[in-house]
Amino acid sequence: MQPLDMFSPEAVHVVIDLETLGTVPGSVVLQIGAQAFTASESILGMQTMCDIKIDPELSRAAGFTVNEETKHWWNNQNPETRKVVHSGTTSPFQALMEFTTYMKGLGGKSRVYVWGNSPRFDCGLLEAYYHHYALEIPWEFRNERDLRTLAALRSNLYTRAKLTYTNDTPHNGYWDARYESCIIEYILKWGVI
Repeated sequence: MQPLDMFSPEAVHVVIDLETLGTVPGSVVLQIGAQAFTASESILGMQTMCDIKIDPELSRAAGFTVNEETKHWWNNQNPETRKVVHSGTTSPFQALMEFTTYMKGLGGKSRVYVWGNSPRFDCGLLEAYYHHYALEIPWEFRNERDLRTLAALRSNLYTRAKLTYTNDTPHNGYWDARYESCIIEYILKWGVI
């Protein structure tokens, strides 16, 4: 099916933000945060958010890896945030089932655009989990979008958006996704390219 134009009122945008124990596909994913919105109207609300915390030991047992440098980085982050993000009890397989259900609830693949900061990281590491379990990825690769590119193209709007919105809980996938969705929504609303 042909993708829906991303500026269509029916298009749904989903910001995915992962917290991980590495930076390459195959790394342990600790948390999947996601926030959905439309280009024409904010739909921030409980039904459009996703927060899944994965048990890191179950991921390691499944063959996913931990990068020592990233592990050390986490040790230097806010202790409360680190505790929350590392508190997962969901198995990797169950996390993917939950995320797939969330994505399907937003509409068909052709109308959903996924955003990452950058997609190479967020989408790429999440795809590695889907491939590991031989599961269908719940978005079209053609519909991946990049916050960094959008910010570079509309740097003035990006600067204004960062003055308008704040994220008091960085490095938590749930809150990062919410914050990034506000930034993207602001730029799309005021500066359609």
